[in-house]
Amino acid sequence: MTPLEARGQALVLPGAQPPTPAGVKQEILREARPPAAARPQAARPATAPTTRAAVAHTVIGAPLFQGGNSGRLVIERVDDTSFAARLRVEGTQISDPGHACAVELGMSEPVALTYLGAPLGMPRYQLAAPICPVAFDVLEGAVLVANHEASCTFSAADCQGRIGGLWGPQAQALIAQAKDIERRRSREERNLRDKFRSLLKRLSGNELREAAAEQAGFSSEREMLCRDYAGEVSHGFCAERVTAARVVAVDARLAVTPEKKKAARP
Repeated sequence: MTPLEARGQALVLPGAQPPTPAGVKQEILREARPPAAARPQAARPATAPTTRAAVAHTVIGAPLFQGGNSGRLVIERVDDTSFAARLRVEGTQISDPGHACAVELGMSEPVALTYLGAPLGMPRYQLAAPICPVAFDVLEGAVLVANHEASCTFSAADCQGRIGGLWGPQAQALIAQAKDIERRRSREERNLRDKFRSLLKRLSGNELREAAAEQAGFSSEREMLCRDYAGEVSHGFCAERVTAARVVAVDARLAVTPEKKKAARP
């Protein structure tokens, strides 16, 4: 039982107010946007089998927690190409922020997930619930709501809870994997540098400057997103998963950015 459960029972609602609008920058996983000259060569969306595999092999049935310690998200298979989820959002009362509260969605029947394609190379889904239509990208063993400040407001329950950031395993399940996580992160950071250098060679002008500035700010954006993940200093899971997601995003942009034409010799 979590501390929030100890202090109050969750309320299951049929409807409430839409989530708080995103109010912070999301450069860390900016959508792969091809340059003007390359836009006709749009990236192909992920196929159903690719998406199905990405979900089934990483997050199906595994409880995921916001920041590794709050709420609860469980994704379930409906059929070969569709999925649903049960979501518990924990937060504080709107009328009295000093008191904890919780709202549960899909407890009697899971809420459908709507597939939104793969704009960053990873399958993206949205919870088909007007009261909290959270969208997230599926990573390996986790899901990411890129805007770490995102929250849902449930007026009827007098409750508001944060839903942004990485939803993944609890800290105690990750500590024993710390060395493996660090090795993967080192490998992914090298991969990221190589892919980003390849991308820069294909860009010029404002797009080159924007991409360079975005990459320069990646570390600080990652730190902001992961600083609240439980036990992060001990296992580094959040930073490793966000780095891996960044690699996929840069790779997706590479796929739609043509190489520069070589100047013809006189």
